[in-house]
Amino acid sequence: MKCPKCDYSLWNITPGPCPECGQPFQPSDFEFKPGAVAFTCDGCGQDYYGSSRQGHLEPESFECLSCHRSLEMNSMAVRPTVGFSGSPMLRQVTPWKARHGNVIKRWILMVGASLASPVRLASGLPVDRCLQIAFVFLVGNAIVFSGLQLIPFFAFFGFGMIQIGVPQSWLFFLVTYLIWVGSIATATIVLAFISGSLSHLILVVGRQRDEGLSRTLSSMMVTSAPMCLLVLPCLGVYLSPAVVIWWMVSFALALESLHGTSKFFAFFAAFAPLLSILILSVASGIVLYI
Repeated sequence: MKCPKCDYSLWNITPGPCPECGQPFQPSDFEFKPGAVAFTCDGCGQDYYGSSRQGHLEPESFECLSCHRSLEMNSMAVRPTVGFSGSPMLRQVTPWKARHGNVIKRWILMVGASLASPVRLASGLPVDRCLQIAFVFLVGNAIVFSGLQLIPFFAFFGFGMIQIGVPQSWLFFLVTYLIWVGSIATATIVLAFISGSLSHLILVVGRQRDEGLSRTLSSMMVTSAPMCLLVLPCLGVYLSPAVVIWWMVSFALALESLHGTSKFFAFFAAFAPLLSILILSVASGIVLYI
């Protein structure tokens, strides 16, 4: 357990300001594996172990069994449990949840985490807010990256129209640009919802360990950072297949970790819905054309 600002170890330290940088912290800022850490009464040293999905105490307020003091989880020091010291006990604190500055900075850190360690990011999402955080992240990615991708095209044609003196051409291209960005972003979000839901259905039908639809959907959304490749000038459109493959591979690895399924089944659950949607779209287009 380390300070999110300066990386100082916070084990066995009473919650409050970080001794190194002064950044406030409390145990509820972190998520642990259940039973992996002990919350210690500062009066008598009695240990208590978190049993919630976040590894927190239930209830968070109670009376100490040994010294009968009133205790609050967020006022208790935390230490690793014997037997867990050599294994992962602390779940990844997502950049969005940690105190990393403003929204833009946290979004950039989330993009980096999604590209570099998608499994850790998906696994570390707060259980109670995983879908909310992941949805905001996906919406941001869809709007920002599709918007940046379209700027060169609309800027080129818009500048040309202005140069030849077409009245109100800038307004027309601005409105058209916003419509295109909104349409692409909406299509991306809807497709992610549909594909993620179908992936979860495959997991349920396959009788895999079910961590809940919200965890599956949040994994789909939070691994969407490969869309950043779309903003590369002149190359973004051609990199679309690579973006989809990278996204689905990250999603599959997250499914494998979260649901405890085999790698083969995780990849099948991730890719099958998207391929099915693609095949149906092509088939529908052929039928309509004929």
